[in-house]
Amino acid sequence: MSYFYQDEGKKIIKEELLTEDAKKKAELFAGRNMTRNQIRRFFHDVKSLEAKVGENGENFIRMKPIIMMLKSKAAYAASRVGGQQRIPDEFKDFIEESVDNIKNFDDFKAFCLRFEAIVGFFYEKARR
Repeated sequence: MSYFYQDEGKKIIKEELLTEDAKKKAELFAGRNMTRNQIRRFFHDVKSLEAKVGENGENFIRMKPIIMMLKSKAAYAASRVGGQQRIPDEFKDFIEESVDNIKNFDDFKAFCLRFEAIVGFFYEKARR
């Protein structure tokens, strides 16, 4: 079974990734004192990649290595600088697990939707 989809044809995204799971992730990140600016910075990167990949995925293969770099960006942002951790490990783990499961354009689209759902719920819970 696919990580993002409930069917092998990758036509039906797992509903819980956009609902219950997204809300739980948002609450977890907010509970670990992640700020709106921190999550917005990553979300902006993902939306930028989504635009570069193209509406129909015409540039997915060319952009896939850059998509994979989200993992290194998350690792850097989770490292302690001056004794303070900038993003929670749980967010870094979410990025790593998600990116590891992006095998094709459909997976990338599903990841973008999932992240958008998390951001939506996050704004309800997070500090400024």
